[in-house]
Amino acid sequence: MTPTPATGSADAAGGADLQSSGSPLGRRLDALLERLRPIHMVVIFAVFVVFVGGVGVVGFTLLADSALGKEHGRLSAVAAMKAQQLASWQEEHLAAVTLLAKNQVFRELLTPVRMRDLDNWHERLAAWYDDQRVTFWLADTRENAGFISAEILKPDGETLIGTGTPPYTRDLIRPVVDAVIATGESLFIDIQPGKNGLPFMAFAARIPDVGNTQALALVFSLGIVEHLLPMVEQWPNPSRTGRLWLFRQRAGAIDLVNPRGKGDAILAVSPQERRQPIFQAIERGDGLYHGADLRGQEVVAAVRRVHNLPWWISVQMDSAELMEPIRTLAGASALMVLLAVVA
Repeated sequence: MTPTPATGSADAAGGADLQSSGSPLGRRLDALLERLRPIHMVVIFAVFVVFVGGVGVVGFTLLADSALGKEHGRLSAVAAMKAQQLASWQEEHLAAVTLLAKNQVFRELLTPVRMRDLDNWHERLAAWYDDQRVTFWLADTRENAGFISAEILKPDGETLIGTGTPPYTRDLIRPVVDAVIATGESLFIDIQPGKNGLPFMAFAARIPDVGNTQALALVFSLGIVEHLLPMVEQWPNPSRTGRLWLFRQRAGAIDLVNPRGKGDAILAVSPQERRQPIFQAIERGDGLYHGADLRGQEVVAAVRRVHNLPWWISVQMDSAELMEPIRTLAGASALMVLLAVVA
């Protein structure tokens, strides 16, 4: 009988001898690996969190800058649009008054009226008829354009024909009449306090010589509260705190033409309020400014000068409302980072 080699037994014995001979080192290595594994996991997790957080912060910063830039751009666009709108509005009104003053038919109707006033016209019925036609013309223009009054003034500032109740005094309007007649140029009378306490502005144009007599002046006055402020205050985009201020500089102060929430239509603001954007704009020019408004609230304002007028337009919004999209974006970014970490 041939004996069978005990191969399996020999291998098992050899493995046992190897395990027996290396067991102390193996146990030490296993123990070291067991101790290092949690630390590695913590390190890897920490690196992952830092990476995701860094990506989130960079992404949030880029998106926040973009969103804030869009809001600033919107304010600047509204300010530029309003400044252009006001300049065009003033030019159109002055051009309309000038056009009427130079209208040939209008001037011919004035001839008998002016001659009768100088006792050089004997057809009184014709003069009276033309007087009524001129009066109707003025009244129709005044009502359609929303003017307070429309007057044709003689060189001494007295009324030849008029409709409506003029808000100015003769002492105020007489120098304007002199200048218009002397230069032949149409004039814009900046915002003034009226006789009734309400502010107004006026437009004056020279009516060329009528019937070989001295020239006359055509003057239309316009109420600020009724006609200018509604246009200025109209906010083109939805906003809870959006405001549009019209202001001008004068000696020692700044006039706010439409201080909403105040009793007066024109409010003088002390130059001590240097943090207000309107004062910053006076010193530095057009731009975007941060500061406190009349309420003491932090605001961001885009300010533009109105072309050919002593006015500035300020389009402002509370900083809190301006930052709302940024806060919403921050919450969304934080939630995305949290989901990425948990996942």
